[in-house]
Amino acid sequence: MRKDIKAPNSYFTGNIGELSTNLIYQRNHIVCTSLGKSDFGEDLFCDIFSGSKDCNTYVRTQFSFRTQVKSTVEFEKEGDIRRTKKGLSVSLSTGLLKLWKHSYYPVVLIVWECSKNIGYWCFPTEETDIEKPENDTVSVSVKYTHVFDDEGVQRIKSQVESYYLTKVYKIHNSKYKCNIYPIWMPQYRILLQWRFITIFRFENLAI
Repeated sequence: MRKDIKAPNSYFTGNIGELSTNLIYQRNHIVCTSLGKSDFGEDLFCDIFSGSKDCNTYVRTQFSFRTQVKSTVEFEKEGDIRRTKKGLSVSLSTGLLKLWKHSYYPVVLIVWECSKNIGYWCFPTEETDIEKPENDTVSVSVKYTHVFDDEGVQRIKSQVESYYLTKVYKIHNSKYKCNIYPIWMPQYRILLQWRFITIFRFENLAI
């Protein structure tokens, strides 16, 4: 007797969320590599690409990040993904959040509602304090204003770039210092400050 090959509904729900996330990223020139089905945390490794002036080619930048996708058929008032008045409350492992806090790559959390084909996003380590955890799980807030669409991806890009510039490369503010020296023609010699003052003082007197 042939044994049927079965798949739980959670299999399709999880795939829908991850594939939908990947599609929106690709549309915004972010290339994603699947990290497998181990369910140890992140699902996608994401590389940001930047377009040329003519937008015919795109080059991978030094800005990369990871994404975890949590999918459900519909957001409920109970469960790991709970609907609240201001947004969603997502239960995550405290150990996982600690790992993300000290990770080299920033991590984005995407929650996807399959029935409405919509997702929301956040940077989970910025939404909760995990330095002194009291429980094995922590609730992370995901705002309704953080819709995972083209505009949302642009905001994610900006935050990822800011993360690298301020925390990795330590570039908090761009500060430029320059010195301007007058050039004495026709010899094209740079005048030092004392020579500049002397020459122009006498020339002014002569006038």
